[in-house]
Amino acid sequence: MALRDERGRRIVVGAGDPNPVVSIAITTEPTNTQYAHNPLDLTGLVIKATKRDGTKETVTDKAICNREVWGNAVETVVTFGYHEKACYWTVTPTAVIPASMTVKTAPTKTAYKYGDSISLAGAVLEVTYNDSHKAEVAGTSESVSVSPTTMGSDTASVTITYTEGETSVTATQAVTLIEPESASVKTPATKLTYHADDELDMTGLTLEITYSDESTATVSTGFTGSPTTILAGTTEITVTYTEGNVSVTTGYEITVTE
Repeated sequence: MALRDERGRRIVVGAGDPNPVVSIAITTEPTNTQYAHNPLDLTGLVIKATKRDGTKETVTDKAICNREVWGNAVETVVTFGYHEKACYWTVTPTAVIPASMTVKTAPTKTAYKYGDSISLAGAVLEVTYNDSHKAEVAGTSESVSVSPTTMGSDTASVTITYTEGETSVTATQAVTLIEPESASVKTPATKLTYHADDELDMTGLTLEITYSDESTATVSTGFTGSPTTILAGTTEITVTYTEGNVSVTTGYEITVTE
C-alpha cells in the first residue's frame, strides 16, 4: 500500500536501507472502548515493526491510520501502515445509547390535588450516554413519559422515562399532594325542614374546601351526609367530603317538625 505522511506526501523507503522493515503488528490494542460516530481513541495502542535482522521497534506515533472517526456500530477494519507494511485491527464500535438520566430542571408544577394529571411542562432532563457525552431533553418531548399519570393519595414521586430507539432511562421527581384541610358550607341545601323519618335531601348544597396550600375550591359532589334518615330530635346534618384518603367535615342545622 502507498503510505503518505500527515501532509499527504508519499513516503518512500530508501533502496539502500541495509535493515528494512519486513512486517508490522499490533502488540497492544487500545485500552478504551470505541464508540460509533466518535473519533478513534487509540490510547494505549502499541504497534511493533520487525526488521530483517529480527530486531523490533515501537512505531505507534509513526504509523499511518486510514480512519479518524467511526461510522455506525458495524464491524470495521482499521489499517495501519509503516514503511509500506500494513497491519489490521478489526473492531465493532459500541453503539452510543442513553446510560442514565437526571432531572436538571424540575417541572413548573410539582404539587397536585388528588386526581390531577401530572405535567412535565418546564422540566429539563439531562441524559448521559455510554460514551459520557450529555444531552438535554425537554420534559414535553414525545420521547418522554411519566408514571403515574395522575396524582394518587399516596404518590410522593413520579418516574420519568426517556426512550431512544430501544433503550430507556429513568429518573424520579418528587411531588407533593395538596390535601383538603377544612370544609364549610358555601350554599345551604334547599331543604332544611323535615318530618321525622324523611330521607335526607342535600340538593343545592355546595361546600368550600380549603387545602394545605391555602387554596380553596367550591364542590357540589364528593360528599355524604349523616344521618341519611331524619329522626325526631335531629338538629344538625354532618357533611363529610373526601379526596383520596383524606376527609374533612362540616355541618348545617335543620328543623324537624311533627
